[in-house]
Amino acid sequence: MAMMDGLFVDVKIVIGEARMPLSEVLQLGRGAVIMLDSANSGFEYSDSDPIDAPLRVEANGKAIANAQVVLRGEDVAVELSAL
Repeated sequence: MAMMDGLFVDVKIVIGEARMPLSEVLQLGRGAVIMLDSANSGFEYSDSDPIDAPLRVEANGKAIANAQVVLRGEDVAVELSAL
């Protein structure tokens, strides 16, 4: 494992995706709301409790896990829920 200490992987936490016309993107401003497309995210969200919707964890652009947002003291983190 020590050989891998110098290797780095880009990790992203993805809450969702949206596809919008450029004209709408250019009109976005503070307070704008962007609706996320659950069909493209690979997750199904419900209106009853969207805060608990799973997040996608990606490493170098490939989905590797699902996660939930957690608070650790004053820090925001994600806890892996499925690999």
